[in-house]
Amino acid sequence: MTEFAVTLPIYILFMIGILNLYNIHQEVLLSEQRASADLWEDAVGVQSGFPVSVEMTPGTGAASATAHYASVGDFMSVANTIDTGTAAGGIYAESGFKAGAADMIPNVNVDPDPEMNINQVVCDPSFTSNLMNDRMLAGEMDFDNFAGIAGSVLSATGARPALGAGIRYGVVGGVDDHQFGSDSEASAMGMSQAFGGDVQTDYSALAPTRPVDRIGTVGLARLEIGTDDGFSDTANFGWGNIGSGADSIGSCP
Repeated sequence: MTEFAVTLPIYILFMIGILNLYNIHQEVLLSEQRASADLWEDAVGVQSGFPVSVEMTPGTGAASATAHYASVGDFMSVANTIDTGTAAGGIYAESGFKAGAADMIPNVNVDPDPEMNINQVVCDPSFTSNLMNDRMLAGEMDFDNFAGIAGSVLSATGARPALGAGIRYGVVGGVDDHQFGSDSEASAMGMSQAFGGDVQTDYSALAPTRPVDRIGTVGLARLEIGTDDGFSDTANFGWGNIGSGADSIGSCP
């Protein structure tokens, strides 16, 4: 009986410690669940929310990614450097960087060599480079007609891949910052908590692509065709004088 009385406080301390460690573990799991739900809510918002968002161009997407990492204290992290840098460089810089990283793995040979600029993939300037370009203030500018003006605006913003292919830049994120073990929380639970603290969980993922309507994609391609005389003449199937090339074959019926 004496041994039991002596060791009982020790067992009580063990049980209190186990219960509080369980509470800490449970709070971490709940924080991860909330942050994950917040991440998916942000991702779904990019895919199905308002069609115009900061993730539409490389510049604004990179700024949004930097703001996210700065808000969670990871401004100097490697993840911020990679995600922000590849977002600012556009889809070709991102894909080229990832393919280049794979090329560094032993016994893995990426052929042809990865490129990080659209001008290294297709001729510039050309119809293809203008259509696929996502860099701001790049591409061939033309102010001779409506198609040229509209195409030049799209070239200046770099938003053509976002509008025509649903490409998005930057990251989506989920953050949860929760304090546990407070006196009020402990009283509500009917128990005393020896441990408490603050749990912060943050998740990030690349911004997902957005579904686009096929008509919009075709329309953007047709608009770019209107800036080229030869292409416009070929594609002008009774659509009127959309591009400058229509004048060379007369008025269409």
